[in-house]
Amino acid sequence: MMKSIIKTHYLILAINIFCFSCSLVPDLKRDNPADKESPNFVPKKELKFQSFQVVCKYVSGATNFTTENTVKAGDRIFLRINVTNTGQTTISKLRAEITSTSDLIQIQPISNYYVKLTQSSTADYVEINKSGWSVITDGTSYKFAPNGDDYGVEFTVSNSASIGDKINFHLKSTDDTAEHWEEDFAITVN
Repeated sequence: MMKSIIKTHYLILAINIFCFSCSLVPDLKRDNPADKESPNFVPKKELKFQSFQVVCKYVSGATNFTTENTVKAGDRIFLRINVTNTGQTTISKLRAEITSTSDLIQIQPISNYYVKLTQSSTADYVEINKSGWSVITDGTSYKFAPNGDDYGVEFTVSNSASIGDKINFHLKSTDDTAEHWEEDFAITVN
């Protein structure tokens, strides 16, 4: 009988705490920027390097291009960079710099043009969970590889490159709000 009375008291106490304590806590301000219901919510921007693709190349000494996706000593390469927007909002007006400190290549300058990352040649953004790629533009016209494909960087591989050599690249992307992303990637000479 004593156990039954104690259980009843605990049950009454638990119900009182549950029912009345909620009314004692004021509504909390929703100020966490990660809380999607907060007026201060700031969608996270994330851009990830996905891959690269040799869209076109001239083999050393050749006058005709090929679309073979390999990199060999002496080749002149037109390379497309692919990225994915893994964030929570569309990323607009993405500009990219593709550089290398490797002495195994010579990057072709793109005077009066810039590299844009986009999900279509006419768009100036990459939407959430969409992939984009590099194009070279001056804002009104585009440069294309000899086979007509978009690309982001053109370079020539040194004749002294050996099979297995790594060519390191650095990709720096910036959007219209000056947010930036940087990633490194490497290509192996075949």
